[in-house]
Amino acid sequence: MTRFLRVACRAAVLAAAFPIPVFAGGVRILEPTGTQNFADIGSAVNAAPEGAVLLVGQGTYGGFTVSGKSLSILAVPNAAVTIQGRITVTSIGPSQTLVVGGLHVAPPNETGLAALEVSGSTGNVRFQDCVFEGADYDYVLCEDAAARDAPQAVRVTSCTKTAFTHCTFAGGKGEDIDEEAAFCTYFGGGAGGAGLAATGSTLVLYDCQLAGGIGGYASGSIGGAGGAGADLGSTQAFASASAFAGADGGYIFHQNCWGTGGAGCRLSAGSALDEIGSSFLGGYEGCAPPVRAAGIDGGAANSLAGPARAAVVAPSLQGDASSWSVSFHGAGADRPFLFASTTPNTKVWLPFHGAWLTLRAALLPPATLGQADGNGTLNATAPCPDLPAGSLYQRRFAQIVVRGGGQAYLGSGAVLYVLDRQSGPDCNGNGTSDFVDVIEGTSPDANHNLIPDSCPGG
Repeated sequence: MTRFLRVACRAAVLAAAFPIPVFAGGVRILEPTGTQNFADIGSAVNAAPEGAVLLVGQGTYGGFTVSGKSLSILAVPNAAVTIQGRITVTSIGPSQTLVVGGLHVAPPNETGLAALEVSGSTGNVRFQDCVFEGADYDYVLCEDAAARDAPQAVRVTSCTKTAFTHCTFAGGKGEDIDEEAAFCTYFGGGAGGAGLAATGSTLVLYDCQLAGGIGGYASGSIGGAGGAGADLGSTQAFASASAFAGADGGYIFHQNCWGTGGAGCRLSAGSALDEIGSSFLGGYEGCAPPVRAAGIDGGAANSLAGPARAAVVAPSLQGDASSWSVSFHGAGADRPFLFASTTPNTKVWLPFHGAWLTLRAALLPPATLGQADGNGTLNATAPCPDLPAGSLYQRRFAQIVVRGGGQAYLGSGAVLYVLDRQSGPDCNGNGTSDFVDVIEGTSPDANHNLIPDSCPGG
């Protein structure tokens, strides 16, 4: 064994024996007293009542599980929140809703963990502005064992209303076979993980980036297969303005070749993909010069006409009596509106070139945003309401809806939270809710525990 490999193996053993410490700011349940404060997300999830909103301060946290409970788990705007482990979501019922926003989920390497696993859920499950990274593998000696296949970044199983907006998926890297041993032909490199793998589910993707993990390297045998951007089995999916990238196959030393490249999207039996404005790129494979694998493998996507209507609505969490900024891009002379309801929906509607993420039967008055320029670009604002005193907060399921070219288009969605400035705890007596003080930066919060520094416990 080379010195480098001995060091690498020893480091892996030490990492398993002594987990990397978790440094967290704090988690608060959004409620009138402001006394429900936790050091980790898992404890807050367990303590939270049905339908609660959990605010997460900047820091690094362990993984957690949500089972059979409606919750909103939100990183505070502009806070870097890292989950060093896996998020598991299961059994969200038909009348329940789970929203997760602003988290970067990256399990430790060598663990074989997907960053997110969602299963057995028939309710609305939403992820927005999140990054998911499957765990990577490093090296194995060919005389010790076969190389391990890496996990997907996200795995969705038996879910009917799961949607991702502005999310990034990166599958794990397959394990390498020791590249220094030219005689090492017993095993090939491990396969890279898919960015997203789904089975028996219905999925909606808006403005997402999906990339497979690179296949494991090999010395004289077969390089590991690159992971697909998405791997769909018995799944119905809709994608708008999303990029699917398969990864390169593992490099084969002494041959100057690559293993099988991953498809941008792999469609297995029983799967269908409707898309608008999305791209599909396969990873490199074969011997020099390598070629790209198929953008879509196992079938073809149903591509809808016209550019996708993409938008960013921000911030997703703010005080009332303010405004949202909307950055829109579509087609020249488009007229976008910001629709919103207090009830979610997840339903693909191909006549409108998209999926309804709001419930039309419960729509609030829409906001008119204006007209896009000749390039299809528009920067606008939409009014954020002044909530009645004592209401604490309001949640809105919002979506861009566009009139253009004589047709209607369903564009990007966002789940927005408005906090009442006059409701909730006010420990520093400045006339504004502590929650609003913290998220808008009015009161300093140096330790990111979501309590103003000027308050007891802050």
